[in-house]
Amino acid sequence: MRLTLTTILALLIGQAYCQSYTLQGDAVFLGNDCYRLTTELGFQNGAVWYEENIDLNEAFDIQFLMNFGDIDGNGADGICFVLQTVGNNALGDSGGGLGFLGFSPAFGIEFDTWQNGQYGDLVQDHIGMISNGDVSHISGNAIAGPVQAAVGNLNIEDGEDHIVRITWNPETQNVQVFFDCEFRLEATVDLINDIFNGQSDVFWGFTAATGGSFNNQIVCLQDNILNSTEDVIACEGATIGLSVDGDPLGTFEWTPDTYLDDPTAQTPNCTPEQDITYQVVYTDVCGVAAQSEINVSVEALEVDVTIPVGLSCNSPLGTLTGSTNFGQNETWQWSTDDGNFVTGTTASSVVIDSPGTYGLNVNYDDQCSASVEVEITGDFDEPEVSIEGAQTLDCDTPALTLNADIDIENPIINWLDQNANLLGTESTFDVDTPGSFTILIENPENGCVGTDNVQIQSDFTEPDVFAGLPDSLSCQEPVISIEEASVSPSNSVISWTTDTGVILNGSNTLSPEVAAVGNYTLTATDPSNGCTNSAVVFIGEDETATLDLSTFAIPNVFSPNGDNINDRFLPFLIGQEEFSLQPLFERYDLKVFNRWGNMVFDSQGNASAWDGKDDGNELSAGVYYYVLDIRIACGTAVEDTFTGTIEILK
Repeated sequence: MRLTLTTILALLIGQAYCQSYTLQGDAVFLGNDCYRLTTELGFQNGAVWYEENIDLNEAFDIQFLMNFGDIDGNGADGICFVLQTVGNNALGDSGGGLGFLGFSPAFGIEFDTWQNGQYGDLVQDHIGMISNGDVSHISGNAIAGPVQAAVGNLNIEDGEDHIVRITWNPETQNVQVFFDCEFRLEATVDLINDIFNGQSDVFWGFTAATGGSFNNQIVCLQDNILNSTEDVIACEGATIGLSVDGDPLGTFEWTPDTYLDDPTAQTPNCTPEQDITYQVVYTDVCGVAAQSEINVSVEALEVDVTIPVGLSCNSPLGTLTGSTNFGQNETWQWSTDDGNFVTGTTASSVVIDSPGTYGLNVNYDDQCSASVEVEITGDFDEPEVSIEGAQTLDCDTPALTLNADIDIENPIINWLDQNANLLGTESTFDVDTPGSFTILIENPENGCVGTDNVQIQSDFTEPDVFAGLPDSLSCQEPVISIEEASVSPSNSVISWTTDTGVILNGSNTLSPEVAAVGNYTLTATDPSNGCTNSAVVFIGEDETATLDLSTFAIPNVFSPNGDNINDRFLPFLIGQEEFSLQPLFERYDLKVFNRWGNMVFDSQGNASAWDGKDDGNELSAGVYYYVLDIRIACGTAVEDTFTGTIEILK
């Protein structure tokens, strides 16, 4: 026979609420809330722990069944009711330790079926209160007992189910034990402070063990054994099931009987039309009666949703939290057509990451449902930014300024290099090295970031410059052109300069004419990047060069009429009339007189050709007299004074 007894009544709505248990060691579930902790085998050890902890600040009154097997005399070792803080995976020692040995801190009520003399056990099967994993009744951890378990019966290993009741009153700190409806043992003990060091929330359950002797040892618990009375909310027009926990062999009396289909049933159906309070009296098979009050409220289901202010890049996730005026037994279902859920859609709170319309439907205990819609706004607009300015460094632009064109006010600006190093925080940024540069623009109002990137190139390539072949001036060639000079690219801008030399013409060409010894520098600038490069060529002097001056001659007639033919008076070499002797004169003193002996021209030592004028005035045709004092040397020197006539033709 199985009995379930309790003096704490609980209201169960709709269907019974089943509390789960955790099994350890050799414990197995037998069904109907019964658990076999050990079998008829030696050295077994089993435990069953209730998933819901006991709060020792609250009173409890729990009842259950214990079956200690049917092996008397050699049966062992017993079952222990345990409070502990180790956890629901705890498992103690086997044998005489009853599976309790080894827990600390802990409180136990042992139902011992074997006499261990060293622990101060009674010969008869007995009950005792112990603590901290110590099963000895003669140690400092003993609390109360032992006492004989059953009144008028030395043996509880009779194969029968025995009703056990344990109560705790935190106000009086009193623990009581009843066995088969008879009071057997009590103790006053501060469980919270003296046993559990101030901790009030503890695990609870049962342990059992065997050693050399053994027995089937079973404990039967009831569903929702720690129930407390709860008020009930019912939807308008709904029928609900009311229930109290207890043995069906007990009696139940509900008052008033209004809206109930059977006021003597353990689980009557109720169809309330208005708020009502019921009193229910349950009397168990031991004749212990208890009364509970249950308030039934009738309401229309109301649904509300707490929503975030708005989604943005600063707050990309938002939590929608549903609530009702009932606050229990709801089923939640969220939906959206244009939004998005990050988490599941069947909890009271959901996380979203997109604006849109969200709906919530709440079903209360299959009695009624209600829905609500909310509109969630969002601001995910990224600021627009573009980088303006030159994008190539070169000799013309060794440093440049990047400008950010931004479409918002008061942005947060960060310039980064390719390694994400922060370079600047202004809208303009100066760059003097090539590389990849990124600007991040954050809108402080919504946290959204716009970005642009620019690849800064560089071109500092200098032109290839060759200043030509070295050469030498001579008395035969007092003026030469520099040859073989070259520049790349060909469109480079070029110029020649010299330190001690003389550039007669062509200073912006590749073949200038030069007339003196010195270093001549060719400089080229690439117009595409402004880069410049130079090269130098040396023009020397050939002192061994010779010139045949045996054909030296002085003209006797010239025609300074501006036709560029024989317009000037200057000595020459016969047969080499195009060869200019001017650079070779070391001394050149020409004086010209008219027929009256007046001097009309004086070279004053300059080797310059006479143009037939007197101080800029044209002279008339006729014969004139000259005196020419010269020194010229190129290999063979000529030094003499020449006189003669020269005729001017018109």
